[in-house]
Amino acid sequence: MMNSNELRKRIAITGMLLISAIYANTQDAAISKLTGPYFGLKPPGFAPELLTSELFSKDREQHDLFFGPGGLEAVWVERNPADNTFRFVWTMSVDGIWSKPAVLPFSTEYFNVEHCLSPDGKRLFFASDRPSVPGGEKEKMPDIWMSERTEEGWGEPRRLGTPINSPDLDGQPYCGTDGSLYFVRQSGNVRRILRSPFTEGASAETVPFDFDLFQDQVTGFCVSPDNRIMILHSRKEGGFGSWDLYASFKDGSGKWSELINLGNKINTGESEGGASFSPDGKILFFSRGRRLWWVDSRILDEIDPSKK
Repeated sequence: MMNSNELRKRIAITGMLLISAIYANTQDAAISKLTGPYFGLKPPGFAPELLTSELFSKDREQHDLFFGPGGLEAVWVERNPADNTFRFVWTMSVDGIWSKPAVLPFSTEYFNVEHCLSPDGKRLFFASDRPSVPGGEKEKMPDIWMSERTEEGWGEPRRLGTPINSPDLDGQPYCGTDGSLYFVRQSGNVRRILRSPFTEGASAETVPFDFDLFQDQVTGFCVSPDNRIMILHSRKEGGFGSWDLYASFKDGSGKWSELINLGNKINTGESEGGASFSPDGKILFFSRGRRLWWVDSRILDEIDPSKK
């Protein structure tokens, strides 16, 4: 049985071979040897900074970035502005050096969005309209799918069963450090956040969040590694522009606070969304105008009710 380092190397090599022809056109020139966590970049301070890297395709837009354990693995979405198509791109640090990005092959067909990487880096969840049965027609309503890591790379996705998926629209999965899978279900015009314990690839009954607090206002959420802060985006009245980022804080009794706007240090007249935390919770990543930004997560202390 190979050890974890050997497995990481094999997966990385496989990932490199999966680079698509389209992506290769922008990656012919050798990239620099990027070393260290988070693409070898210096972490940001309390002012949001644009996250740039030569690992990113120059002719596509990047958003919804997730880092794996130790900040040494990353998955993000790339959008082609020319035809509004999306794909998942993956890279990891092998022997201290970041590999060339690889397009995950199952993400190039059908509509695949709203991905998240599990905290242990072993599962990738996402929403897709791909057929629920091989050879069938694509679904009218997106469902939640999952790809698991194997010795050869990322495995063929499988559709999650009930109670995660339903006849309604199910999407926006987020895997928490507590083993819960959070997701959004929309029935008609009613949208709500649900949570389901998720153990060894199997889900249990769903538990709804506070309906009055979260209904019809939210989308694109994430939960901090300590399971105390939820970040989401909304078009609530009183914001700074189109979509703004908001936070809800859980108190000692387990009750979530009303949504609090992250303020004008984060939110602008552009659309903000696609938030995620670094594995250690010290960095908040988000998208602004379909570009990636990052900031020290302690900026949230300024609006945390328990810090006042």
